[in-house]
Amino acid sequence: MDCLSGNPVPMTLSEVTRHLCVSFHSLDCCLGSPICINGIHKINHPNSDDMGLRNCPNKLIKDILSGNCIAFVGAGFSITSGLPSWYKVLVDLAERARATDLHPISSDVHQQLTELINRGDAKSYDMVTQMLEDHFEDQPNWLADQLTQLLHPRDPVTKDPMPDGKLPEAQQKRLRQLLGMPFRAIITTNFDIILEGRGSDGRDVVTPQSAEIGQIYRDILTPGKTIANYWEGIFNEKQMCPIIQIHGSVKKPESIVFSTAGYRRLLHGDAKYKTFLRSAMSTCTLLYVGSSLQDMYIYELRSEIMAMHMGKKPVSVGDVNPFDDADAGAMAYAIVPDKKAADLAYYLRHEGVCMLTWDTLWQHKMKQREALDSKYEQAKAAHSQLRIKLHGRMSETFESVDHFLNRMEDFDQNFETVHGAVVKSLTGNDQTEVSAAISQRTKLIRELRDFLQSPPHLDKQNVVKDFGGLDHYLTAIHNLANPLHRLGCLLARKKIVWLDRPEMTDDVRRVIEILKESSEFSGHGECNITRVSSVRAALDEACDAAFIICHYGSPVPIGPAGHVQDRSLEAPAAGPVCRAAQLLKALQTHDGRRCPVFVVTKPENLPTKAKTLAPFGVTELHTSYSGLLRGIARTMPLLHYSAL
Repeated sequence: MDCLSGNPVPMTLSEVTRHLCVSFHSLDCCLGSPICINGIHKINHPNSDDMGLRNCPNKLIKDILSGNCIAFVGAGFSITSGLPSWYKVLVDLAERARATDLHPISSDVHQQLTELINRGDAKSYDMVTQMLEDHFEDQPNWLADQLTQLLHPRDPVTKDPMPDGKLPEAQQKRLRQLLGMPFRAIITTNFDIILEGRGSDGRDVVTPQSAEIGQIYRDILTPGKTIANYWEGIFNEKQMCPIIQIHGSVKKPESIVFSTAGYRRLLHGDAKYKTFLRSAMSTCTLLYVGSSLQDMYIYELRSEIMAMHMGKKPVSVGDVNPFDDADAGAMAYAIVPDKKAADLAYYLRHEGVCMLTWDTLWQHKMKQREALDSKYEQAKAAHSQLRIKLHGRMSETFESVDHFLNRMEDFDQNFETVHGAVVKSLTGNDQTEVSAAISQRTKLIRELRDFLQSPPHLDKQNVVKDFGGLDHYLTAIHNLANPLHRLGCLLARKKIVWLDRPEMTDDVRRVIEILKESSEFSGHGECNITRVSSVRAALDEACDAAFIICHYGSPVPIGPAGHVQDRSLEAPAAGPVCRAAQLLKALQTHDGRRCPVFVVTKPENLPTKAKTLAPFGVTELHTSYSGLLRGIARTMPLLHYSAL
């Protein structure tokens, strides 16, 4: 039990602040990145508009922070580990299947596989995997062995295999950010070793075939544990979020689900699996990360869930803004590249998926725009030079390229009427210069028109695409939805007083380490934690403190040795004598000082302890240090705004 009756006991300050209508959006203004403007979380990136980056949806952030979101991770998440695309995996598998000494495929079959792979659609890929699985039915480990080799992390520069247990820095960052958010669970379709399945107790390689999978399913679907587990994991330096590799793992070859028949067996032959996925998708918000949304049976399940909501009016992108309206109808969010406006509207309206997209070709398109701007400026300059030579002045302005070209068309049509007499009157060098200016202007305007009508062909097959949009979204969501990061931003440069015995235990040292590191890593300055061993010292420090942490414990000296004792600081006559009661009474009776107080105690006799402290307005009473951290994180936003 982390606090009394599941709720903090109010003190005078808390009674005020807990009734404050603190805006979720306003809180994020102090978090630094992304930028919050009018309740919209704008991604702070210099090329946001060029990349087509959208804003972070408010409802998604809320659901993650409340422990009601499940991350659904696909192959795109692991691409920074140097792993090949699924297209390349299938090409390599087909080649290896032809070259193997164990029952190789024929040239005709290899040609069929190649044609299917080159189609590039999900159905064709499923046909390829099914054909390979059928061919190697008598050597089931062959495919697993090949996948293990193909899906081993590689150095992004040298392309050499990474040492076991090592990942490229870019992939490590993605993992830190993903695991740094309090997801209810992480589900991945990947069977590589980048994001390995495990239960909340650290059990390795969790797949649908694991013996303990039923209990893991139940734990995930039980609400209310996620945030407590998150802070317990932070305190104990353990990853508490369960991770399930639903298509198996290369570490357990027999668990790999690779083909259409395998997906069918999993979905219709395992009742627990289908029930879990259906329940998770209908009760939790999903965040798809690096997933193409092409898995057919996942699509079928999502369609079932959408059918349950058919009684509601479908959401239209034109009617509601999913990035500012908590009831925008989105049941899931997906970070996926290269989606057009029609895709966004369709997926939100008919599949309940709000897409966070970007343009992977933005750099090349920006170069095209720069080339267009250059030709536009050259054409304008040539036109201006001609006007100067003809009339000695230049006063035209143009709103856009189209406006410029329309005006140029009018200029050319009326040139003889308006400027013919001037041109004919010129002689010698003047006539030569004007003729050259006319030719140059005509040439540059023709080039500009040609560029607009037939821009340089973009070879999408060979051009290098920018998949960094996933990292920009993941970073932005992490900065808003990581409770430790949020706490660190609120604690930055704050003063915290800790009343305790002079000896420091390992648990106390760990809490201090977490509070200091979180504020330091926020980038806004480290918090200052002042440890004191007397009530008088705590009172002296409390005037500019954000809050005080105190152990329930036995009484401590009121003041230093030789100090004249102030009897009003003694513990109350009635009830158990304790350190926390001394402090709370002193805060109530001296100089009107008001400072939030978090008390930590052992769980024994908790009702009696609660009764003792309640009259003095303890902010929160906790029976664990992980609960203390959670309580501080929950209360700090209110304290922050009550001080504004």
